[in-house]
Amino acid sequence: MTALFEAISLTLTLVFGGVWVCVMLVVRARASSRAQGASSHGARSARAWLFAPVWATLLVLGGALSTDLGGCLIHSATHCIQQSSALIHHLCVLHPTHDSGHGLIIWVLPLLLTACLTLLSARFLPGFLREKKLTATLLATSRPARDHGPRVHLLELPEPLALTVGWLRPRILISTGLIQRVGAETLQVILAHERSHIHRRDNLLAALDRLMAYLWPRQLAAPLLARIALEREQACDAAAADHIGSRARVALALTQVARLQIPRASAGLSIASGPLQARVEHLLNEDPSRGRRLSASPLLLAALFLCGAGPMHALFERLLNLFLHS
Repeated sequence: MTALFEAISLTLTLVFGGVWVCVMLVVRARASSRAQGASSHGARSARAWLFAPVWATLLVLGGALSTDLGGCLIHSATHCIQQSSALIHHLCVLHPTHDSGHGLIIWVLPLLLTACLTLLSARFLPGFLREKKLTATLLATSRPARDHGPRVHLLELPEPLALTVGWLRPRILISTGLIQRVGAETLQVILAHERSHIHRRDNLLAALDRLMAYLWPRQLAAPLLARIALEREQACDAAAADHIGSRARVALALTQVARLQIPRASAGLSIASGPLQARVEHLLNEDPSRGRRLSASPLLLAALFLCGAGPMHALFERLLNLFLHS
């Protein structure tokens, strides 16, 4: 099992590097197409692309570890015979893999990848700590606003403020200045919007998005994060409209909130985030065919898995043996 674990670790490093490069090239090409006016996919695909180096790597590697599924379906009688040599490093769990005898040398690439990923993701830590400290300060200086429902806290501030803070136990913060400047209907929309952030666990997902973005070049990660943020606000606007029973009322509330010029806090999610025009248009001009379009995602996932189980499996084994016996 130790030898198999060595082979899996080295293959994981090679696959991740290859997938990372391919994803960066595709995203860069898509960004160039959008800049030239070509049509683009919906904002919901942004998170899938942002996390593609992770899920695509796991799919391809999972396929490669499935005992060469594609090859065995066609050549089930000859696959094990052709690769039965004890000197072959297999990725098939059912095939024995001998000890490479290279000791720590085989771990050089996996350790380098781990170190690089750790250093890149460590850049997330200072912002995480600042946001945690600010969230704790805001909650400590607030008091429960039971008149407005559970998980709502009131801040004694003259400035208008409305945001949702906290990753595991999110809370809604509203200021007295906000309550004084908006009517009851607008406040109801604001609270419904922020409660949607809680139900969707958006604060936690937003933190994970920012963490993943540190593994990308900044010029490619920023547009993806912006698209994710817009989709997040649009989804909460739609949820608030479903709760209120009127998309027009939510759109009107958004314009009123925009006039207040609510500051964007460095912690949490706020109803004031995102471009107003895109959010209002999304509310008032919903595509009636939305939700009936077939998604190509299952086909893509299956193709990646079968690619790893078929031709990529043999390629990975050849690369392993070339690396270990060169």
